[in-house]
Amino acid sequence: MSRYLRRKTGINDNKMYEKALKKRGVKSVEQHRTPTLREPSSEEIMDLHYVYRTWTLGDSFWKYATEFYGSPQYWWVIASINKVSSESAIKIGDTIAIPQDLATALQVVG
Repeated sequence: MSRYLRRKTGINDNKMYEKALKKRGVKSVEQHRTPTLREPSSEEIMDLHYVYRTWTLGDSFWKYATEFYGSPQYWWVIASINKVSSESAIKIGDTIAIPQDLATALQVVG
């Protein structure tokens, strides 16, 4: 199930994008709004079962999501569980936790 199905949308007709919108021949675009995710508690995180990986050169959340969940779209679950917003917060040599059960992890971070 796509995480966009429950996402609110809005019309972007901001003056700042006027040139880009005009170039596309439109007056506005409909966009998905940035979701507000709740940060899971330490207890919720501890209750999950994990596979641990040491971050190496070339690693990315989307690659791990593809490997463990069969789809890169769940990269944000791994980032959320590790309490970071992107790979830029991870350094080579850091250990990251990858929840084994996606369905349970989605309940925790959703």
